[in-house]
Amino acid sequence: MHIFGERPVSDITYSDIEIVDAYRSVLTSNSIDKVAVCYYRTDLIEIYDKDGKLEKRIHGPEHSYPYYKGYTDGGMIYSKTIPGKSRDAYYSTVSVKENICVLFNGKDPDEAGYNILANRTFVFAWDGTPQKNMN
Repeated sequence: MHIFGERPVSDITYSDIEIVDAYRSVLTSNSIDKVAVCYYRTDLIEIYDKDGKLEKRIHGPEHSYPYYKGYTDGGMIYSKTIPGKSRDAYYSTVSVKENICVLFNGKDPDEAGYNILANRTFVFAWDGTPQKNMN
């Protein structure tokens, strides 16, 4: 069985359910030989080749990892962010010609005036080189 990619490494210890939430992501592809993984809560984009080998890891402007706490309620297991210790990261990832385009939020969901709308767009070439930062 071929395993695609690898989980990012941080100094935060997560339970199994916290890992699922901390590294929730969306994929996009150039439809030829590359896949980009953009994380919703971890300020990170990873670019893999067609064989699943990590080519580039791009940390965003906040360089953040989320903090989660796992809970058990009856038979249900879930996790929630720890207030004040997490930020939204990348959304609406698309591949456009030779580029990866992502919306970046960077806001703490627990801060006053928070909204989910991302107000920054980042554009990277498929080799990870920044192309544009449109605010």
